[in-house]
Order: sequence, then C-alpha cells, then structure tokens
Amino acid sequence: MARQEWRMLPNRTATKSVKKYLKEWHALMDPICKLMGWTVYGCDPAITFREANGGAVEIPVEFVQRICDLIAACKMVYQDCVKNPCGNFNPIPTDETMIAIRKAISARRLIASGADGRR
Repeated sequence: MARQEWRMLPNRTATKSVKKYLKEWHALMDPICKLMGWTVYGCDPAITFREANGGAVEIPVEFVQRICDLIAACKMVYQDCVKNPCGNFNPIPTDETMIAIRKAISARRLIASGADGRR
C-alpha cells in the first residue's frame, strides 16, 4: 500500500486527500489564470504564475485570496447590473448584492482561517 503524505492547503491546514488538495489550490489559481492568461508554474507556499512572455510572478497565498474575493465581487456586481440595468457607466449594485458580497467574503475568510471546523 502506498504511503499517504500530508499536504498543506492554502489555508495552512493539512490533508491527506490529493483530491481536496488539488481542488482548493485550483480554486485560487484558476480565476487568476483565466483573467490574466497566465499558467501556474508552482504553488505551496506561494503561487508562481508564468506570464505569456516567459516571465514569472510569485504572489503570496493571502494576496491571491484577496484577488479571488475581488473577482467574485466584480462578477456579482456585473450579474446584478445585467438583471437590473442602470443605464449609465457607473453601475451601483443593489443593497442585496452588497450584502451577498460581504457574506461571501466573510465565509471565505472563515474557511481560510479554519474557524469553521473544516479540515
């Protein structure tokens, strides 16, 4: 039987599940890769992205989490504006969208801190 090794998740907890390890790291890497057109060069403890020109950018996990929060918030605001067209170039999200954004960011931070009991 193969030996299982502990793997560090982005929130600094450990798991023996390769599936969980890959899922959580990809949840952080994929939105930025899609947005910037980068590929992942390496991860754990920081994420190193490879640019199209061959350069590399290393970003700490905590900052990547904040970027993912921003990407998710922008998507929510965009979806809100599609549902409720503003008719101008300065879309203002509804109160419901702002509450949902705050809840999503708080939930992500709770999970990242490990305070929700997930391991």
